[in-house]
Parts: sequence; structure tokens; C-alpha cells
Amino acid sequence: MRFLLLVLLFFSVACVRSQVIIHIDYDKHKPKEDGFSGNVDLSMSMSQAVNFVFGTNNASQIFYSKNKHVLKSLNGLNLTVVNKSKPINDGFQHVRYSYNLTERIIPEAFVQGQYNTNTQVAARYIFGIGGLFKIYNKETDSMQLHLGLHYMPEYERELLGKINRHQRINIMVSWGYTFKNKLKLDLVTYVQPDMLRLSDFRIMGNMALEMPITKNLTYRSSFGWVFDTHPPDGLRPNFFNTRNGIRYTF
Repeated sequence: MRFLLLVLLFFSVACVRSQVIIHIDYDKHKPKEDGFSGNVDLSMSMSQAVNFVFGTNNASQIFYSKNKHVLKSLNGLNLTVVNKSKPINDGFQHVRYSYNLTERIIPEAFVQGQYNTNTQVAARYIFGIGGLFKIYNKETDSMQLHLGLHYMPEYERELLGKINRHQRINIMVSWGYTFKNKLKLDLVTYVQPDMLRLSDFRIMGNMALEMPITKNLTYRSSFGWVFDTHPPDGLRPNFFNTRNGIRYTF
């Protein structure tokens, strides 16, 4: 019965209208033990931005922790078929260093690169430096509340050759709740205005629900929403996406 449930969950298909900004599910806690840990996500999806797309989505998060230092590597590689034509792929790479200065204050820096032909992004590179602040996070409580603030320069090259450069501020608010140590709900909102042109900004939201299947395997369903005042040429300013899949944690 559990194997049948796993098969059904893996082949559950999400309906996605568009995705310009890749949402990365950052781990907000220092691993309980030093060493390596992480998770792997697998899902399938359908989407429609400029083209109709069917694809498989694969992502991984790997953490290395030692004392107060945490190094995180997040990767994604998606294989897609556009309008029944030759398959294409898109992906991202994110590396982040965090230092647990205190129980509530975590300075950090990160770099990120991504590309996505379906959303007209040939390359996007981001650098960020700032901190994560644990507003409410007790091991004995099921609720968590975090605030992130970063300075985030951004370079973007569209498929048609247009170059976009931004000096953004990244403001992140994250709320999480675990129901009876089983069902987990996470809500994250990002606001990213350009410091030099405040009329250019992005607002992104993501809601994720996780349900355990086994000790290391969970079913994960997420819904994301993006509003971009200056999207790549040919894309609408606001869109949403949903995705269903499985997550293996090690």
C-alpha cells in the first residue's frame, strides 16, 4: 500500500503557468550534527509561459556543518519538452555560507547562477550578502518565524541579448508550523526592490506542504506566485506555479 502511494505521488503532475524566478527552499536551521546532510527532490510538471512545456524537475540541497559554520549547495536541473519538440533543459546553482553568530543572528553570503530558455533568461547571476534573523524559533515549539535581509546585485541576460543590471535589496519573511510533528507547512515571501529605481521590483511568495511517507521520504506540494514589474520581454508580469513531488532526506 505504501509503495502504491509512493508511485502515485511521484507521477502526480503539477500545472504551472509560468516561472521566471526559481524559488529555492533554503534550510533555515543549523544541522543538528556536524558533517554532511541534505535532501533530494523529484517531481514532474506541466507549464505554459511563452510555450507549453512538460518536464521532470530534480533538485538537491547539500549542507556541510562544523561548529558555527554552515556551507550550503543547492542545485537544480530540469529536462523539458516544449510543444512536443526536442527536449531542452534549465537549471540553477546556489552556494551559501552562513555563520551562526548567536542563536538568533546569522550573517551569510551567497552566489547564484541560473538559466531558463522557456522564460527568456539566457543567464542570471546574483550575489547576496546580509543576514538571517530568527524572530521566533524554539525547539520545544512547532512554530518558526524568520526574517532575512540582503544586499543583492543582479546581472541578467535575456535570450534576445538584452542586458539588465540591478542593485536589489532582498527582504524575506518566513513562517513555518509543524502539526503534531508530522504535517509541515511553510510560507515564504520575498520583496526585491531595485535600490536605484524603486519602480522596478519583484514580489514572490511560496507555500509548501510536506507529509511524511517514511522516516526519510516525504510527499511535498508547493504553490508559488511571482509579480515582476519588469519581466523579460514577452512574459506577463504576474504568474503562479504549483508542483507536486517527493523529497528524500539524508
